[in-house]
Amino acid sequence: MEELRHNEKCVNKITLIQLSILHYIQYCFECGQYNIDLIECEHDYIPVAFETANGKIQIRKYCKKCYHITSQSESHSKYNVDNLPKKNFDKYREFYDNKTHDSRSALSDLIFQLKNIQVDFLQDGYKEYLKSPHWIAKSAEIMELNHYTCQICGKPARDVHHFTYRHIGNEFNFELVSLCRSCHYGEYHPEKNIIPTNL
Repeated sequence: MEELRHNEKCVNKITLIQLSILHYIQYCFECGQYNIDLIECEHDYIPVAFETANGKIQIRKYCKKCYHITSQSESHSKYNVDNLPKKNFDKYREFYDNKTHDSRSALSDLIFQLKNIQVDFLQDGYKEYLKSPHWIAKSAEIMELNHYTCQICGKPARDVHHFTYRHIGNEFNFELVSLCRSCHYGEYHPEKNIIPTNL
């Protein structure tokens, strides 16, 4: 997993957890930055006899670590079915679907919290930064590069938008874009509920 890059103003330690059978996440509860990686399971398969809805037995390889089963049935001639662990196929599916749903839910909840933390972390200093000579010069540079044009609709631009706040004060040009007010708020800040205008 690639090491998480903090917001440059943050000195807090990074936390790494296995959030679920599907994901690892690195995050910082101080600045809200995070990285997500899918877990590639080194499967530890065992043969299991699954009873299907019609009462037939399918032998599948079942991973003891991540609960995955193979898509192809195994030949009955390879195994003594009576000696294999038994599972009900429908109950297994319900169990696996619940596991993955719960995993995605937990991930979604954590990301929501982290995004709120990012906003809170930046809010205090950000408004001051927007008044700084550095930002005034940087935003003017972006406006000039984009010919003072909104990069979504082509109308005259009024704002310069940050795609990320990771490098506040040391932004790369590709992290910034010139926008008209309607596109800026309509695309990136709908919560501000601005009525579209010709600006």
